[in-house]
Amino acid sequence: MFKKIAKFVLTVISAFVLGVLVSQNTVSRVTVSGHSMDYTLEDGQKLWVNRLPWVSYERGDVVIAHENGTPIVKRVIGVPGDRVQFIGDDLYVNDQLVQEPYVTDANYDKGILKDVVTLGEDEFILLGDNRDVSNDSRYFGSVKGSSIKGKVFGYGSKVR
Repeated sequence: MFKKIAKFVLTVISAFVLGVLVSQNTVSRVTVSGHSMDYTLEDGQKLWVNRLPWVSYERGDVVIAHENGTPIVKRVIGVPGDRVQFIGDDLYVNDQLVQEPYVTDANYDKGILKDVVTLGEDEFILLGDNRDVSNDSRYFGSVKGSSIKGKVFGYGSKVR
């Protein structure tokens, strides 16, 4: 009888530990905090995030990253090897004008991107869509791939 109970308890604990590991490293939900991605995302909106380790990040992806230990939601603008620069209010990646219909601001601070920034291996430029209030790569520079924790793949409603 004791062996059956011990086996059952061990099975339940193992299932719980496995469930926690899988949920933390595959898909999760996060809540947007702040206005740096207005009007694409709203403060309080729930997001589904793909955290699988083999996910690749491309220009235009909305991602969750950590900057100085703080989780941030930003858009990938530059990937390894890219040259990124603002000329006026126009964004150029590899000397090509980037259309950014999600950006509604003008005359915002360009930070370090007023000059050409060339990304090294495993470096990304992340910018918020609401450039007037976003603290992003214009100020803290490029982000290592290991700091990107997942790609947003689904948008939920705003939490009320």
